[in-house]
Amino acid sequence: MNSESDNANDAATIPRVAIGLPVYNGEKYLAEAIESVLGQTCADFQLVISDNASTDATQEICREFAARDRRVRYARAEQNRGAAWNFNRTFELSDGEYFKWLAHDDVIGPRYLERALDVMDRDSSLVLCHSRTGIVDGRGELIADPGSDDPKVWELQGISQEMEGKRLEMGRSAHAYRRYLGILLYSIRNHEVFGVIRRSVMRTTALHRAYRGGEKVFLSELSLRGAFHEIPEVLSFSRWHDDRFSSNASARAQNLHVNPKLSRRLALPRQFRATGGYFGAVARSDLNVAQRAGCLLALLRFVLQVKKWKTVAADYLGGAGQLAKLPESPSAEAKQSSNKRHWTSLNRVSAASVARGRPTV
Repeated sequence: MNSESDNANDAATIPRVAIGLPVYNGEKYLAEAIESVLGQTCADFQLVISDNASTDATQEICREFAARDRRVRYARAEQNRGAAWNFNRTFELSDGEYFKWLAHDDVIGPRYLERALDVMDRDSSLVLCHSRTGIVDGRGELIADPGSDDPKVWELQGISQEMEGKRLEMGRSAHAYRRYLGILLYSIRNHEVFGVIRRSVMRTTALHRAYRGGEKVFLSELSLRGAFHEIPEVLSFSRWHDDRFSSNASARAQNLHVNPKLSRRLALPRQFRATGGYFGAVARSDLNVAQRAGCLLALLRFVLQVKKWKTVAADYLGGAGQLAKLPESPSAEAKQSSNKRHWTSLNRVSAASVARGRPTV
């Protein structure tokens, strides 16, 4: 692959954290995502943007930001090699003690990096730290708020408060098998994959596998290496819109988005390949025999969900993808939530950072 890179950081200056931003034809929301990084209260970062041969204005947007701020590094591929490859490419091109992925259509609040790095620095047993994640629509309106007591405000995809409680509790467990089971059973949206992660630990994994569900396999692998922490404040925002990957109801289209090579061979249901990945994560781990046995029992519990596999079979035969769509309109409480003010504050800080031009470092 031939790529061109601009404004690479001085090799002698290693940032505390690198943010990897993979993108393909992201002109609509990309600038806002970049601005949310440049508006961080923690300035010791590197932003690596990997462009998967976009055909829209993505290249121009990235070059403008890279010219403005030396912390921004831009690399462009000559052909689209799929989302999984592009995610992993940002990690390969980056430096830093910690690493974080950011989707091109998502944003983070101004104190996200500051808060996450503080947590990670204080607890060496953690491998990952993320925050509560609000869901916004294409206009930036808050649709789902995990801090609300009203289930209607945030229960999308059948996720309940009880499930979220178990996900958080199991992610903090000192036992590898419980963290692993928590990912398998209760990590539905996989927002944790966008957390701040120790590079030294991340380097020991296979990163994002080149198939749908590969991000969850990555999380299962991380869970075998240490605990997760979630900051109990909405500092991250996931944007759900009609052009989003998971808004496409076709399994084939979703497969090609992740890995274009899948067009040349039969693609198994994502759950089949992911289950094989979960097993491989345990097999490749450094866990002792007893710990591995506990994780394999956890995997067996996951596999023996009969109702789940009936749904998988029906979706596969019908060619249905993993669909995630927004409700028709945000609820009244979501509109009035205090977390909406985080979003307003984010826009204000980002706009101010652009107006200042952000000092080059």
